[in-house]
This record gives sequence, structure tokens and C-alpha cells, in this order.
Amino acid sequence: MAITINEILTRHLNGNLVSESVLLAGAFAIELLLPGFLLSTLLALLAVFRMVLAPPNDPDDYVFAAIAISTLIATFLLAWCWNTGDRYAA
Repeated sequence: MAITINEILTRHLNGNLVSESVLLAGAFAIELLLPGFLLSTLLALLAVFRMVLAPPNDPDDYVFAAIAISTLIATFLLAWCWNTGDRYAA
């Protein structure tokens, strides 16, 4: 069942009372997630640039750098090729 703006305006959602504090908490939770997307991308790019511009000194650091970069590439490829299907179609 889709949530409509009319349900929120009547202050009842699926038979439950929705107060202003619940709406505020939901808005706050969403606003916390939005910078997370931006910062995760920025931190991933900074990690790659650091490995390129300032290579590690110890041999074991190369192993950690290779794991970090390969994990970043795998995550990027999985997100790029993600198939959501038609379950969200109206």
C-alpha cells in the first residue's frame, strides 16, 4: 500500500497516529543518510588518490592498498550493474 500525502495530512497512517515528533525524527534520519552517500564517494576517491600520489613504504602496506582498491572497484561495479527490476514501476 502506497503512502499518500492525504494520509499524512490526516495524521493517521495505516490506522496509527502520526505526530509531529515522528515526522521530525523521520526527516532527521533521512537527512543523516544523504551526507553519507556524498562522504562515502569522496572518501573512496581520496583513498585511491592517496595510494597513487603517496605510495606505501612497507611491503605489507601494498597488500592493504591492493585490498582497499579492489574492494572499492568491486563495490563500484556492483552498484553500477545493479538491476532493480520492475518492482518499483507504477
